[in-house]
Amino acid sequence: MLEDQNPLDLAAIENSLCCPGIQGPDNIAWLESSWENPGSFWHGLVQAHQRQVPGRVKSELFRHYDFFYDLAGRFKDRPLQAMQVLDSKGRAQSLSYAELGRQAALLSRAWAGAGAKNGQLVALVLHPGPELAAALLAALKLGLVFSFVPPQGRWLVQRRLKALDPDHLVMDSLHAAQLRAYASRVLPWTVSSSSSDNYPETISSVYPSGSTAALLFDPSSMEPDMPRAVSSDTLYLGAMRDGLIALGLRPGEFFAAPGFNPLTTWPSMLLASLLNAGTIVHMTLEQIREDPRRILSVPCKVLGISRGLRDILLKEPLSLRKSCEHWFRHPGETVDITPWMDWIEAMDLKKSYASNLAWTPVLGGCCLISPRRMGIAHNHVLPAPGSLWHLRDITDPSTPSMGDWGVLVQSIARNLAGHDETQLETTLPAPAVIAPQGQVWNYIRPPHVDQDGLHFPENMVQEVAASALPRGVLCLLITLPGYAARDDSRRVLVVFTAACIRNDGTMNPGQAQIRDHLRRTISRELGAYYLPHKIEFLPLFPRMIQAGEMDQEWSRDQYLSGKLHKKAKNQLFRQIGRFQAVVG
Repeated sequence: MLEDQNPLDLAAIENSLCCPGIQGPDNIAWLESSWENPGSFWHGLVQAHQRQVPGRVKSELFRHYDFFYDLAGRFKDRPLQAMQVLDSKGRAQSLSYAELGRQAALLSRAWAGAGAKNGQLVALVLHPGPELAAALLAALKLGLVFSFVPPQGRWLVQRRLKALDPDHLVMDSLHAAQLRAYASRVLPWTVSSSSSDNYPETISSVYPSGSTAALLFDPSSMEPDMPRAVSSDTLYLGAMRDGLIALGLRPGEFFAAPGFNPLTTWPSMLLASLLNAGTIVHMTLEQIREDPRRILSVPCKVLGISRGLRDILLKEPLSLRKSCEHWFRHPGETVDITPWMDWIEAMDLKKSYASNLAWTPVLGGCCLISPRRMGIAHNHVLPAPGSLWHLRDITDPSTPSMGDWGVLVQSIARNLAGHDETQLETTLPAPAVIAPQGQVWNYIRPPHVDQDGLHFPENMVQEVAASALPRGVLCLLITLPGYAARDDSRRVLVVFTAACIRNDGTMNPGQAQIRDHLRRTISRELGAYYLPHKIEFLPLFPRMIQAGEMDQEWSRDQYLSGKLHKKAKNQLFRQIGRFQAVVG
């Protein structure tokens, strides 16, 4: 029986991933076995988890999952911290598992009293932090299907909520005021003991194997606003694997990853930490930018280092050697390893291990792990343990790859059948192209994603930008490829201003006014992440396919070839543009 098999040797797995140099790993037979026989791997992992993490779980693998109890309930009588939160002055405040569970239980009572029922969909419109953690556990306690919608950008939030059409929403009072259309569906996001006394105690719900536990957005896909169902198996097993293997957390150890995009890491990072009795530290890039020494306020054994955090710390180097044993980055954040090696030198991390982790919550958490190389940044990756995966052609992801490299497509196995063809047809592309190099793979960034693994939806940004322009003024967002060393794409918003040029050649409104209004609108409606690198004005009118529809392909080719700039300097073309703007 698989249930009676020996537990995985977590120490041996960690040793196999840790490499003193650029060579290796030498022995990853356990990883290859996890791909060939995922059912056996998961059973062995559950056994290893029970040995390492205190408190017996109530979940039964491939049968049912009691998330609330396994994540918080079983630790309520143990002196363990669930979270450390940096306050406005940079001081760390502790939140125990007992207190987090109590807050979640209070919320669940209030929500049940407000009509929330098992199987209904709740959208958590909250920023990452203790409030989101408590709300997530409350949703799991009630057996709700949850979705995470970061409250970033009014237009973007409304678009995602329209796609979800949730039964309930949880958000703070500020965002509730901005989303009045959903007022009748809003559940409280904080609650006191006295206010919940009117409602009966709720019992911890169980999710059957194969049932939908979450509807999450995949920001790496070409359809980043399409919610995708995540099964209870995928959510639970991914969290267990990532805490034990990807992060290598032991009970009571601290972990932080400031600066990572929350859509790529939440709820995966939180669940990975809680299920394995770790302590997740919540701090923001803004807090560290104000005082870089705050990164030392909590001794984190494992650190996630975004490029933004790296650049902040490079300006004011400090030693992380005493606390940080293992740090990771997203493998797509520049192919140029030099600044990362400079960072290792500046942070005194030559004796710490560096790895690459790519997080995709719709696939359960990490879709890619990597060897851990002492004092060496690298681009090597490995498909996540226990996943069913194969490669597809980079030019046509619907067909298998004919070679030994291609787009990684994977899922977590829900049953014990191994490589089940029916299941493979329902898997999702990971945000990665991989090519073999010995026992590892090199990460190659797919054409449709940015350095941090996110897809940049040009049409969406262009739509919001167009809404902020004066009548008759049109725009086109153009992506400029970066040079090989940096691999950074740059985006230019080209604004065709012929419609607002007066007879004397001046603009009304002026460029500065239009630029400021564009930047404010995009930041407010989408978020600062979606701001173009540059806004460029051309006193022309673009070629139109029909009334109101720009020929984007022609305009893009004309811009990239430099022809639009030449025409913008020609008086005749400027006059033709003004005429076209008038007649449409």
